[in-house]
Amino acid sequence: MANEGNDQGKAKGDIAFLVIYSRKLEKCNDFYSAVLGKPLIREQYDHGPVHYSFPLGNLGNAVIEFYPTSGTPTLLRIGITVDSLEETVARLGERYFSKNYSDRSAYASKKIIISDPEKRLVEIEERKQNNSQQSKTEFSES
Repeated sequence: MANEGNDQGKAKGDIAFLVIYSRKLEKCNDFYSAVLGKPLIREQYDHGPVHYSFPLGNLGNAVIEFYPTSGTPTLLRIGITVDSLEETVARLGERYFSKNYSDRSAYASKKIIISDPEKRLVEIEERKQNNSQQSKTEFSES
């Protein structure tokens, strides 16, 4: 890319939304509400399907939306930062971990990788102390 770094005067784009299709919409709603520590927003536009969304506060008005599908969902790896890994694991509870989940090495490394109800990898990492006031959620393809 010859003009890399020379962005002056060029239009810039922003991510407006990311849609994740799910065959298990209600289970994904439950899972991501527990991970994020807040409920997802239930939405329906006109006669379209009921779906769930949450705003990515650190990316302007961008949102992640979960839509129902009967087909095969595309695979993603989702990275989410949280204030407390231990509290997040507690919110997920026995629904997503064995009764005796106590992998202290995960708490020491401040990161776990688990699967959501559609078997997508979700990396949950505790926000570093010096960034505790900065909200950050990353999404990337695997």
